[in-house]
Amino acid sequence: MGNVKEGVEEKKSRESRRCSGAEEVREGLFKRRLQEAATGGTIFRKKSVSSSKQRATVGAAILDGCEKSVRKERKREANRVAVCRGLVRVDKSAIDRRTVFDMGPYERNAIYMRGSKKHSPELPKVEGTRVSPHRIAKWVDVEDSDEISVLAGTGAGVLVCHGEEELALLVPRSVAAAERMVTKSRRLDDVFQALEALEAGASGSTCRNNPRCQRVVGVDGAKSKYVNVGTKSAKFGAGLTTTTAALKQKKNQRHYEAFSSWIKRLEHGVSSYLPLWLCDVTTRACDRGMPLVDASISKIWPAMVAGRNVFLNVHTDRDLVWCLTTVIAEGLVEVEDEVICYFCFPSLNVAVPLRNGDMLLFNPNVPHCVSSRCNGEKEAFCVSFYFDPLLPSENSNGHALTLEEEMADKKVLEHLG
Repeated sequence: MGNVKEGVEEKKSRESRRCSGAEEVREGLFKRRLQEAATGGTIFRKKSVSSSKQRATVGAAILDGCEKSVRKERKREANRVAVCRGLVRVDKSAIDRRTVFDMGPYERNAIYMRGSKKHSPELPKVEGTRVSPHRIAKWVDVEDSDEISVLAGTGAGVLVCHGEEELALLVPRSVAAAERMVTKSRRLDDVFQALEALEAGASGSTCRNNPRCQRVVGVDGAKSKYVNVGTKSAKFGAGLTTTTAALKQKKNQRHYEAFSSWIKRLEHGVSSYLPLWLCDVTTRACDRGMPLVDASISKIWPAMVAGRNVFLNVHTDRDLVWCLTTVIAEGLVEVEDEVICYFCFPSLNVAVPLRNGDMLLFNPNVPHCVSSRCNGEKEAFCVSFYFDPLLPSENSNGHALTLEEEMADKKVLEHLG
């Protein structure tokens, strides 16, 4: 009888140790993913209801992911490691980490990247700021610069990192040019035409969600335009706005269907490459995505900016999660396509060549910009998808937190300090 009792006690003890060990693993996962979310996006530190709501959404999302069984979480991580194993790893740990995120050198003047000296559009006029009241626009030549290194061999995909911290990821060209990403005719013409219809019904924009207005768009030709569409915080006052009305018109039904299909293909194409913290946050938070056909919505990024033949100065963005940038042009999509423009990270001394259909994921807190076109005769849209950090609170202080959200907010603040 005594042996039986001892056996039961030993079993209980093992179960207790196993539960304790699993809890420690979950706590470790939460700390790590929360830190990744804080450096890979924007988590507000203010004490307002809106800021608490945002923190609570992020915290609860990461907690939900960590609450899965340890075995499932390890499997998720192993799957992503396997997917990223074939990427060319570019480690920039030789650069001081503070320098990587420092906008200081790019605020004094508006720095633009020229894709090629063969095509040199006119620099835009820029206004001064409190940091630099006499700011001027300046070119840096991507292909000839000693400060910028163009990444070679990007067809296999690239992972730019600082030690273990991921900063940008270019999806392999074979994925971007695969049949599931383009039409059967191996073209993106239908998407290009849908973007034309979208810009025809939208007003232009020079600043997205940057309160300091440090982003200034340079236009390259008469057809150049930069438009902001999707679900985002209202520019003036509280609340949200959704702008895809142009595609919903009956005359644009074909374009709306092509646009919706493309958004779904993009999100599916990059889904296996996304950091796990980003998957957890968008799964919980993206309930107001871009409206698509058949009453569906985008599942990862609720908004986007589309620029036809434009280039931007070096800037950072205030976004909840990583952004996705892609380039769309008419014509065949080939694995060995010509470079349309470069996506540059000057603080990392890196320029990523972008071809038709390429998909680049990146941390918006790292100073970045898209260069001017390499070929002035090639019409192209550069499209960036983003997640407004005010969406979880609906850009309002009028929504009280639930008990679960209060606990999640408190836990986030404890770990962020």
